[in-house]
Amino acid sequence: MRRNSFIFLAFCLFFALVVSASGAEDGAILLKKSQLLVQKGVRAEERGEFEDAALLYEEALEVYPKNMMPLLQLGKLLARIGMYEKAAERLRAIPLEQLPKAGRSEIHSLFGQIAIARGSLEEAGAAYRKAIEANNENVVALTRKITVERLLGFSSNQESLKHFNSYDTFKGLPYSDLLLTYYLDMEMGNIVRAYQTCEVMGEQLADISRKEGGQSFLDSVVNSAPVSFVLGIPLCIHGVVGVIYYLGLFGALIFLATMLSAPSAIWHNFVYLIAATVFLLAGQHLGFREMIIATMQSDFSAFDSVWIIPKLLVAGHFVALALFLVFPAFSILPAEQRPLRYELYGIWFFCWFFMIFVLVFQSRLGFATRAGYMAVSGILALLTMIIMPLGRFVIFNVASAAGFSGVVAVNRKDIQKDGTISFTDAKILESQALKGLEKDAFEEVVLTGRKVLGCLDRKTFVTLWRSMILAMICREDYVEAQRNINEYLETFKGTSQLESGQLLDAYLRCRKGDFATAVVVIRGFSEKRAKMFSNDETAMCLLILGCCGTAFKEYVQAHIDLGKALNCVKLPFLKAEILTELSELDFMMNAKEALAKWKARVGELNGGEKTASLKKVILSIAALSEGNKEEAMKLAAEACKSKVRNGRACAWYGHLLCLEGRHGEAEELLGNMTPESFDATRLMNETTGTGS
Repeated sequence: MRRNSFIFLAFCLFFALVVSASGAEDGAILLKKSQLLVQKGVRAEERGEFEDAALLYEEALEVYPKNMMPLLQLGKLLARIGMYEKAAERLRAIPLEQLPKAGRSEIHSLFGQIAIARGSLEEAGAAYRKAIEANNENVVALTRKITVERLLGFSSNQESLKHFNSYDTFKGLPYSDLLLTYYLDMEMGNIVRAYQTCEVMGEQLADISRKEGGQSFLDSVVNSAPVSFVLGIPLCIHGVVGVIYYLGLFGALIFLATMLSAPSAIWHNFVYLIAATVFLLAGQHLGFREMIIATMQSDFSAFDSVWIIPKLLVAGHFVALALFLVFPAFSILPAEQRPLRYELYGIWFFCWFFMIFVLVFQSRLGFATRAGYMAVSGILALLTMIIMPLGRFVIFNVASAAGFSGVVAVNRKDIQKDGTISFTDAKILESQALKGLEKDAFEEVVLTGRKVLGCLDRKTFVTLWRSMILAMICREDYVEAQRNINEYLETFKGTSQLESGQLLDAYLRCRKGDFATAVVVIRGFSEKRAKMFSNDETAMCLLILGCCGTAFKEYVQAHIDLGKALNCVKLPFLKAEILTELSELDFMMNAKEALAKWKARVGELNGGEKTASLKKVILSIAALSEGNKEEAMKLAAEACKSKVRNGRACAWYGHLLCLEGRHGEAEELLGNMTPESFDATRLMNETTGTGS
């Protein structure tokens, strides 16, 4: 019996040992499985698959609840994606006393990050102090502790600063914490280490780009240490150092502008220097705190409103540096074409306000707030655009296209009082001259051309020169027009501008009655060059061919050419001249239906006095075709009363007078006509009985 009891006890002990060993073996297996799940979660997190990573951490915790690593990783992940309350809940479940020093330090660092997200810097500072107490080598906690203390206005103890400054490099830290070390080093004057930190950040970004398919050339330049170091300067400097730096930076630009531009009011220099410095320092003061807090969080976006000011500071600083290359580039221009000094300064202010507009547009501000800021910055950008090189010229053209031609227009008379013309004003006057042709303001176009071309290089304002010549022809100042055409042809000999001058020469010869030479000039244009003409230049070519065809009695071809000209012409007075030629040609051919069509199209003409005068000539021709001689005579007489010389109107009125036998009155009209014109020659022949 005793022997049986002993055997039973021995069997129970053996069974207990087997069960115990089996349980220990199962625990090791579960721990291993939990660790493998954590590793899978880490890899999923690296790929950006946060939801999958969270599920893996949860599964790892269920498999082996005693493993604290899933809780820690889950807490870090939740904090990373901005779920701070759930992250704190998970982290509190971790028994700190069971963790090694490094683990406890990391937990406290996470609590510091959560406190920052809640807006409690004091709580964050306390958490980071605990993290350092647990592990003195936690560089992230040390960096953030010093950063938080500075945000709160506290002085960091010497031991912390000494420990921070003892590191030769911060390689291995996350990118956001590298930014914090860069800001601190720049503020403390550790320039060399700050530069080295920029190198480390560049390497990190390059590694990320390689994993994502490669880094572009522009990205490699921007992320390089020299560029990123310089671009980051405005984010860090402030106070006396900032004042000295910006006064030196913009003072150097002022000196450069002084060397390149004509003298101007000295207050322009002071306004630029003070305003630009104040803008950048004020931006750094307003945006620094929020920028640092956002950097210490892991759930920020580059389009969050907090990054508007930092991006603006970087852009403003970059533009200032770029101007050291832009300003000297103007030296290649002749002195009279260079921007005025205040226009050089206007470049920076325009870029500043335009960048505000762009950054606000890209931000995640509410619609109403964003619209308000965009409206204000857009208006300021437009205002500063007025004082930048060619800025008013651009505004003028855009406003003119929108129907507001009076916006930032330049008054030629005001410029005459001043005695000088800026390049921008000259370009605006050139555009106004083109608009003047549309309104038959030939006298104003000629005076504008003389003023601008008398002060600046004619080669630069070729469009204005051609407009002035055309205006001279239209107001029948043929001597002056011929002189300018000759100068133009000599100036642009062998260039692509030559044919436009030859076209004006042919137009003038046609007006004088030299049809043979005019047609030779027109037919001498290559097909390739003819395709490069503007609509009005093409219409002028066809008008000349039509007039020549009429003179050579090739009426059908002349009618075809004039019809084509009518389809592409834009200038009102040129269109009126084409319709006049067509009307007279159809009158000669007794094509009454065609004449009625041209009469109906008279309402399309909306030019100035010369166009109005030609409209009456067309109506007079139509009235005569309809047999209404009295109405034809009345309209022709009114056409001759135009303030703008109109030889064509006088020639037609004189023709009607000759038909009535009133040759004396017709001869008197020759006093209002240019002697060498074809219209004057034709009327003279008719009054003397040598022509019809």
